[in-house]
Amino acid sequence: MSSLSLAACGILTSEQLIQILKRNESSSDSISSGAKSAPKIDILRSAWADDTMYVPRKVELILDCTLDIMTSSAKAGSRVEPKYLEADYWELLLQVLSTVSGDSDFLHAIVSRHNVLTLVSALSEEPSADAWRKAVPVLTILLPACIRRIGASQIDAVNACFRDLIKVMAHVDLASMVETCTHMWEAVCKPWASDLALGSNAKKSAKFFVAESLLPYATARIHTDTTYLAELLDHVAGLSLYGPLALELKASATAIPDSVDLLTSSLCALLPSHPAYDAVLAPLLLHLVKHTSAMHSHAPPAIIRHGALERCLVPLASALLALPDKVPTLLSLVQAIDQSGLYQPGGDDQDTWTTLWTKVLAYTLRDMDATAAGRDTSFSLLHTLWRLCPEEVAHHLTTVWTHAARLSVKMPAFNTALALAHAVLARVSQERRLPWLLDTLCEACESLNKPLSELMQSPILCVQSARAWEESLTKHATIEQAHAMMLDMLSKVRSAQSSMTVCMTYLLCLLVPSFTPLGDQRALLADWAASCMNASDSLVVSVGLELHVRLVQCGYCITSLPCERLSAYLSDAKCDPVLRLSSFRALCCEAEVTGTPPPWNEDALIDLLLAGLHTDMAPSTWDGQVLGLTETDQAPVALWRLITTRWLHIIEQMASDALLDHLVAFMAQTLDAHGMLRTVSALLLRNAQFFEQKRWQAAVLRYARVSLSGKDALRTVRILTRVPVEYVTRPVALELAPYFWQLDQSRVQDAELTQLLFRWLQAYPHTASFVTPLAAYVDSLLKLPQAYLNGAHETMSLSLVRAMLPHAKEASLPIDDWMSLAAASKPSPKQHMARCALAEILPFAVDNRILAWMPTLAPSVESAVAQIHSDMSFESAKELALLFRILAAYLRAHPQSMAPLLQAVDALCSSATPHLAPLAPALLSCIMSVATDKGRFMHMVCAFAMLSSTFSQTSDDLIPQLVAVIETMEVDAYGSTLNALTSLFHTDTTCTLSELVSFLQVIALMFQHAPPRSSRASDKCFSHLVLSLGPMATHFPTLTKPIVEVLVCVCQYRPHMLRPFDVPRILALLGILLGPRLVEPVDEHDASAIFGGICGVLRSLIRHRKDLIKPCLPHLTELLSQQWRLLSHASSAHTGMAIERQIHASMPCWLNMVVSPLGLDAAQAFRRVLSELAGKTSVIHVSKKAKPHTPNMNETLAKSMTKHAVYILVAYARCVTMPHTTIPPNLRREIMPGLFALCDICGDFERDAALKSMLDASAQLVFKDIWRQWDAQRYKGA
Repeated sequence: MSSLSLAACGILTSEQLIQILKRNESSSDSISSGAKSAPKIDILRSAWADDTMYVPRKVELILDCTLDIMTSSAKAGSRVEPKYLEADYWELLLQVLSTVSGDSDFLHAIVSRHNVLTLVSALSEEPSADAWRKAVPVLTILLPACIRRIGASQIDAVNACFRDLIKVMAHVDLASMVETCTHMWEAVCKPWASDLALGSNAKKSAKFFVAESLLPYATARIHTDTTYLAELLDHVAGLSLYGPLALELKASATAIPDSVDLLTSSLCALLPSHPAYDAVLAPLLLHLVKHTSAMHSHAPPAIIRHGALERCLVPLASALLALPDKVPTLLSLVQAIDQSGLYQPGGDDQDTWTTLWTKVLAYTLRDMDATAAGRDTSFSLLHTLWRLCPEEVAHHLTTVWTHAARLSVKMPAFNTALALAHAVLARVSQERRLPWLLDTLCEACESLNKPLSELMQSPILCVQSARAWEESLTKHATIEQAHAMMLDMLSKVRSAQSSMTVCMTYLLCLLVPSFTPLGDQRALLADWAASCMNASDSLVVSVGLELHVRLVQCGYCITSLPCERLSAYLSDAKCDPVLRLSSFRALCCEAEVTGTPPPWNEDALIDLLLAGLHTDMAPSTWDGQVLGLTETDQAPVALWRLITTRWLHIIEQMASDALLDHLVAFMAQTLDAHGMLRTVSALLLRNAQFFEQKRWQAAVLRYARVSLSGKDALRTVRILTRVPVEYVTRPVALELAPYFWQLDQSRVQDAELTQLLFRWLQAYPHTASFVTPLAAYVDSLLKLPQAYLNGAHETMSLSLVRAMLPHAKEASLPIDDWMSLAAASKPSPKQHMARCALAEILPFAVDNRILAWMPTLAPSVESAVAQIHSDMSFESAKELALLFRILAAYLRAHPQSMAPLLQAVDALCSSATPHLAPLAPALLSCIMSVATDKGRFMHMVCAFAMLSSTFSQTSDDLIPQLVAVIETMEVDAYGSTLNALTSLFHTDTTCTLSELVSFLQVIALMFQHAPPRSSRASDKCFSHLVLSLGPMATHFPTLTKPIVEVLVCVCQYRPHMLRPFDVPRILALLGILLGPRLVEPVDEHDASAIFGGICGVLRSLIRHRKDLIKPCLPHLTELLSQQWRLLSHASSAHTGMAIERQIHASMPCWLNMVVSPLGLDAAQAFRRVLSELAGKTSVIHVSKKAKPHTPNMNETLAKSMTKHAVYILVAYARCVTMPHTTIPPNLRREIMPGLFALCDICGDFERDAALKSMLDASAQLVFKDIWRQWDAQRYKGA
């Protein structure tokens, strides 16, 4: 409704408005005008929107009426319509409260008249997602004020409110409200936490939470998917049950709170009734340890560990172990024990812990026997138990291996079991107990009696586990252990059942690489390998060949290999695939040792490979081991993998040219397919060893020459695209490139071909005779359909055009024809592509002075500017920006007047339409083209300032253009431009604040990217600028951040331009920025960046200009002491208005310490400054009197700061003990290395004098604690 609606209802004065609002909405009495009564929500919204009628205390009136209606509705329950569920009321409240959210006294008065807690209670009774979404921002403002008012005296009401809030979170969708809910909880917890500091309130809250809030908390914990919200809920539960955290660094360990007994008994009784309680056991345990021993960096004290075990863990574990399907809950509980450090082996309560671990382990193994669905969680629990109590798990390791061997890659528990297997192997191998572990593995395999192929797909013998076994045996097994294991395995192999021969022989193969040399066992192993190869079972023969290959690779020559029989196996298509692959590997191994070509049938190899092209092998559970083949179709993949990896050099040396040609052709075909063969071929083309093989290279080149003239040309492209440019010689590239240019249709539409040509053109210099048909390629681009525009293909095509330009040898191009297409008034795909191509070609032509490539007539600047209007779409603006890029190149060759361009900038900035942002960089490029030629750099700078202030989102495109011009400016033009810019900064300036911010940005860029031999101009202008920025910072606080950025650019990037009198001026300017100013706070979001920039300036001065900072050490000490105050936080949540005014009066205007104090980033930046005081850096002497051969010296300020460092420490101690503010513990921990650096510098006399005469009693405690911690951590010698 508008003000006309108020008049239609007869509301013409504020008295009538108040009368209407106080009237009962259910009454049928009409107002004096006789008009029909409107709903009160419409009247309230109209009154808030109406600015023509004067209403005394309007905000208070609307809030009182709205809250009265909503609270009355909440108290009446179902008897009246629930107004508290209507979104209109919550929206109106938010609009009104947003105007007074910072006035704590006003909010205190509002909540004193209305019981806001009833609204939360009503919402919890009827949870509504829409109402909750609207209510959360309002409650974020009202609830903190309400809790501050009643919290200490009515803690039960506050706890009931928290219970109701948790209830609502358990029934509404929180996915879209994470940020708002987080802000609400953070706001309400801050005042509530201080109320719990009273002992009686803490006990009441614990009892209330256990009795009333435990089930809502558990339900909300399951319902909440967001990690941060769950952590906030855990924080609330921890505060309710255990009280607030201790804030002192020297907090001593306290006993377990009494609330733990009540909580434990309640949970033990409730666990069988509701599964939601399982999710809260681990968070509650973690917060118990956190609240009782938060300041202990390592394990909790013994009293805490013992109390948590006896009073919490043992009862809860006993209750869980008596229930079925509680492995996930036990896992979370055991992980919490591991994370919190509660279990420390060897303590007085070790027997209790051992009993607990034994029961949990037995329960886990029983669960694995009962169900296979929960094995993932069971193996995770076993992994955690192995980290905590490996001795107990070791007794059941054979059973664990048995369960792990039943898994395959497709099962969800595979990765978990694999991690457990590797953890066990790593620990046991370091303890030199590998023989025992091997015995447990053999026992598990014998009890299962499964085929080797299945075991090799399980976590115990997969390829990762096999490699881990070989590495552990090689590194950690002693010679005596290796010999004993080998003899033991040989006896087990001989005595094993026929079904276990394959498995035991494979385990024997794993032991072979650990023997160097093999010693007396080599003859026994060779005899067993020979006996296996004579067996009738193909798998036994295969594992015998595996043992043979491993023996040969270890240096033991065996001459009894039946090569002819193996060749027959390889040629037989009906033979077992595992035996065929094993035969191929054995033949390659024999050829490697003897140096003679293997007697294989090359046609059989090709036939076996080509069989894989007929079956699309997608990635499966197979991990590449030959003996682990699970399907016949995996044989071609396995063979191709053997050929392209381990035995690549054998194929290179001993295969015929025909076989190599067939293999390259097969590789090209696999790149067109999908599946594992394509993956293996792609890996081959990324293998540097493959490109070093000369015969393979020749085969690839032969295939390319043949296929480029046929239908398989794109297959060659697929290969060459994956070949690094370094392996394609220039003659080869010059030979193959003409074939690619002849592929007309494919050249334009195939992305891989475009990428290949781009890489080749970029790799070879334009001096090579690499002729490129630029005109033909651009013409083909103009014929592209709409589907290829405005996408990745267009970007790649233009990149190829850019790469073709240095190689183009064409005397002239049809530029005028393309220009006519680009200047056409009707949009079309050809127009777009013509503009894109010309935007790349014309700048290159201007830079290289190729006049034949320049258009004879280009669109005028006036006609292009006339096309700019505020109603343009974003796409039209992008198209026009391309035209301006063309004009920018044309204007560099044919300069014109700058006036139309400047008028276009004025029009563009006055409209300030966001979708016109693409025009800003294009217009600036045109202006720079004219300004560079005519020396009008100030016009260019003004245009940049206007565009960057209007379209801040395009600054990443504008700044590089300006930097490119600055770096090429003449010294005189640079000095005059910089002098003109610095003269703008005085208190009577006529520039707007946004323009001054942009000009400071330009000055920072000009200092940072100054042209050569411009130091004198830079020095003079910087000195003048620093003097004028002090009054400017006082009058215009908004300039604080850009001023700091200017100082950062000079001190960090060009510290040697500073003169002796510049450093005192910089420190004085920083003192103004850090000092208190009696103005309203500016943008508080920049506080961290401003503080970090100031720290960066000081650190750069200390690091690079120690020669200039030494005379200013007292001033530097004062600045560093001031910065402690900025790191402070309000020490109480109940900060009144008087205290807030006092705090704001002592702070800079860019920092609001009460609302948004500085965080860890600021503390880290300040720590680096303090640490730099004691650091040694190389200082370059830039004085004119210094000799050229003077070496750079490593200097430090430690000796010079001896008498000054103590004042910084004193300032810290005072800031920590201020009455209303303090530096929080997390920032104190972060800043501690900087304090230690000051302690290293400070002298003993200065320390004792400060302790006696500069500090009060509380500050003395902090001061002594610093020195105590410094002495504890410093190095005192061996």
